[in-house]
Amino acid sequence: MKINTHSHVRLSSIALAAALLGTLSTTHAASILVANHSFEGPVTSDYVSINGGLPGWSAPEFVNTYVVKNGGLVSYTSGVTGNQALFLEPYNDGSNSYVYQNTGETFAAGTYTMTVDIGYGLGFATDGGNATANFQLLSYDGSSYNYTVGAAATTVSAATLAGHNGSVQSYTYTLNLDGTEAFIDDAVVIFLQAQTTTPGIWQNVSYDNVRLDFTAIPEPSSVTMLLGGIGALTLLRRRSV
Repeated sequence: MKINTHSHVRLSSIALAAALLGTLSTTHAASILVANHSFEGPVTSDYVSINGGLPGWSAPEFVNTYVVKNGGLVSYTSGVTGNQALFLEPYNDGSNSYVYQNTGETFAAGTYTMTVDIGYGLGFATDGGNATANFQLLSYDGSSYNYTVGAAATTVSAATLAGHNGSVQSYTYTLNLDGTEAFIDDAVVIFLQAQTTTPGIWQNVSYDNVRLDFTAIPEPSSVTMLLGGIGALTLLRRRSV
């Protein structure tokens, strides 16, 4: 049987191109572990203040913050992952509720995408409607936290949250880094906040199912390999003509 040389070269070229592109597109994307991402701990039959500790997360000593079981004092009609959610209850005393988590990862060149489910719990602290939700990434250099990392916090307004009272929906924060930032190699920290909007009354914001993904900028060696592969494809094509 006679082999069609031109077809063989084309098939080889396609296979090589697919392998090179696959190397760049699949080896640099990864999920960053978020401890207690859906706030299933500490386990509660109703609600529990996190003053006693929130696994994986840190918070000020008093922040009007709870883990709640869906269907207890606080309920959600849809969207909650697992059985529990984080319930932030800011008041007009200036103590906007927040929690944060040092992921143990360090910043590198690439794209960070954080997705969080946010909503409004029914049945408790509902007289003032929704507070505003703010979430973002911070950097930590071992002594201080930096809020200015190139992308402002994603803000979900009280009016927006009012559109889905009693449920949670997904919102996204994206941070693109080119590797020249001063905080490269500092720790990646997740920050979740509920901010008071109406003085004198209790309000609430609920967080659930926190996810963080990172897609790296291709390393120079990978780019060099791709360029070399393109050169090889060009040479094969010329020889087949």
